[in-house]
Amino acid sequence: MAAGSQIKRSSTVLKALRLLEEIGEHVNGLSLSEVTAIVDLDRTTTYRLLATLVDAGYLIRSEETKKYRLSYKLVSVARLLLASAGPDEIIRETLAKLSRQTHEAANFSVLSGYQAVIRMVSKGSHLLSVDFKVGDRSDLHCTSIGKVLLAQQSERFIDEVLSRPLPKVASQTITDPAVLRVELAKIRERGYALDVLEFADDMCCVAAPVFGANGTLLGGINFAGPSTRFGPKRRHELAQILLKATAELSQALHHEALEQI
Repeated sequence: MAAGSQIKRSSTVLKALRLLEEIGEHVNGLSLSEVTAIVDLDRTTTYRLLATLVDAGYLIRSEETKKYRLSYKLVSVARLLLASAGPDEIIRETLAKLSRQTHEAANFSVLSGYQAVIRMVSKGSHLLSVDFKVGDRSDLHCTSIGKVLLAQQSERFIDEVLSRPLPKVASQTITDPAVLRVELAKIRERGYALDVLEFADDMCCVAAPVFGANGTLLGGINFAGPSTRFGPKRRHELAQILLKATAELSQALHHEALEQI
């Protein structure tokens, strides 16, 4: 390929992938009209893309409701990725232990592009809790897990994120790149991140990174709960518990990786 040339991307493929992502956000599926409104495409184009995805086996169309939903073919396609995702059982055990110890919901998330995506969830026992689900995504600048993952990235990647819009999603969301850069330095220094009304006005979170062999960042664990329960004292307490647990988990994952060599 000649120097300076650009790869011509298929807009049709990108549109089809966006349809999959949008439908995947709705557990009960979406109708043709609903999909058309969300993706801002004309009805004919949307229908053609949906019909193609149904024929390919990636979507299922209910004859009763006329709604489209994801098929399990996506799981089949991702089977090798899921199988190579690392020692998930060790991480699940840590999440369960943290939930039993604190009674709070605990989540393990990984970096995916410019977002954090939840891979594993352990529910807490409090009646009032924050109910995140596997697959939920969030921007990096407005959550504890997003900031703790971003803080461990290269300066180049951080510059890329800070050059993008930082939308305000709650009353205390950090939208100033300079302020966020200072926050990331603090996170690296103390080892954990806080989200105090930055993602939602009634929620607070605490997160810490998880490392594998050779200090490679694998993801992070966070506690999430209502702001009425997550006051300064509780946040500090949870941060200390999380730092200890993630350090032990990182050490266990490091040894697990060495044993596979």
